Amino acid sequence: MGNMFILNLFVGVIIDNFNMIKEELGGIKLLSAEQRTWVEIQKLFLKNTPEYLLKPPEDQFRNLLWRVSKNSVFDSFITLCILVNTLVMALKMFPPDPETDLILDQANFVFAMIFNAE
Repeated sequence: MGNMFILNLFVGVIIDNFNMIKEELGGIKLLSAEQRTWVEIQKLFLKNTPEYLLKPPEDQFRNLLWRVSKNSVFDSFITLCILVNTLVMALKMFPPDPETDLILDQANFVFAMIFNAE
């Protein structure tokens, strides 16, 4: 155990020193001139990526569903459902009370239907 601890400590110190030197040198100073050029070219490519515009569907029903799914209120509602569902799942207890257990099962069923509809 002691040898493993010392080895992990040694490796951690080496990696920490390497990261500190890398930050001091700006990250790309350890590369050759050709490698620096390649990194700069890759940064330019990543900076100029095209934006993808999603067009609404032509069908009226699908268009309605698309607009609902793009709405920020819908996102907030789903997030709230996830949080409440997590709370409902945390309320399971042992030994189970039949009345509470039935209510929690029905709530889980409702959340499952909401998530399937989503």
